Parts: sequence; structure tokens; C-alpha cells
Amino acid sequence: MNNLIYGGCGIHELPTSIESDLLALAVAGDFTGAKVMLFTDTDIAVSDIKGLVLGDLTVPTFTGYALSAAVVWGASFVDLNGNVQQTAQKVQFLCSADTPGALPVTGAALVDAAGTKLIAVDLFLKSDGTPNPVTMESNGDALDYVPRFAFVDQSNQ
Repeated sequence: MNNLIYGGCGIHELPTSIESDLLALAVAGDFTGAKVMLFTDTDIAVSDIKGLVLGDLTVPTFTGYALSAAVVWGASFVDLNGNVQQTAQKVQFLCSADTPGALPVTGAALVDAAGTKLIAVDLFLKSDGTPNPVTMESNGDALDYVPRFAFVDQSNQ
């Protein structure tokens, strides 16, 4: 039985430092009512993410999979590296019955409230950048995901 926690989604680079109110404005746009989806595509590289559209992603087939409810964003904060970010509540995906042959989950994405627009993509990768797919085919397999939106200050890196 898998019980994994992933966090991420939507690292947006800016050339200079920013204020937390700018982040709040960004989250108030397309991110209001955003939902989390999982996908199983194995041919997506990090370099492909900017050009993706919702139709490029394949949803999982494990029993019990569904698009999440709308996530609620917390207050913005500054991390140890000086980057301003916000996280939403944990979203859990649970395999509710054995689903032999279900494709491994390779990432998560944020979609708009209507579920029609791709907002951000997060590939599940190991620290060395290679894929880290999650098997979701046995009753009770679970994947917990914490959406995160961050502005990364590139001026000091």
C-alpha cells in the first residue's frame, strides 16, 4: 500500500524580488477555485511544461480517482530562501478498489474552477531529476498532494 505526500505545482520565476500582495493578486485570479488533477503521461519532460494544454494530460484510471474539490489557499509567507509563496490544503487521492494494470501517476496539475484550463503542472521527480511515478492500483493506495504557488527570486541565485 502506498501512502505518499507530494507538494508543488507552479513555480513561477521573476527577475526581481516581489511582495506578498503581488502573490495574493496572482492567486486571486485563475487560482481562485482551482482544482487538482493527477496525470499518467510518461513522455512529458520539464522542458515541455510551458507548452502544455489540458488536453495533453491523461487522467488516471485507478478506481476512485476524481478531480479534487476546489482548493483553498492559505496566507502568503516568505520561505527560508526569501521566496514568497502560498500553499493550499492537502488533497488526498485514494484507490478504493484493486485496479490491476492502472498506469502509474507521473504528476499533478492545477486546473481552473471549471476544469477546462491548465494552470500549472508538477512532474513527480526524484532529486536527480528522473521520473518518480506513484503506483495506484491496490485498494487503499493513497497519494496526498499539497498545492504550492511560489514566486522564486532569481536575483540572488
